Amino acid sequence: MGYARASTLRQSLDTQLDSLKGAGATHISSEKNSARARTRPELDKAVALAQEMRASGLAVIAPVSP
Repeated sequence: MGYARASTLRQSLDTQLDSLKGAGATHISSEKNSARARTRPELDKAVALAQEMRASGLAVIAPVSP
């Protein structure tokens, strides 16, 4: 699974999405949301999914962004 975010509507998520798919992500959450935004609904969903995966016994790691 992966999460991609762009901070403006004009920015493209394509590079991030391609990288996540290339890394084998089968579930990808993405959103265009300002860094100033106090809420990030798709990030919240991704974190909840990771917690569910971990609770079911799957290994969950968080790679460092380049």
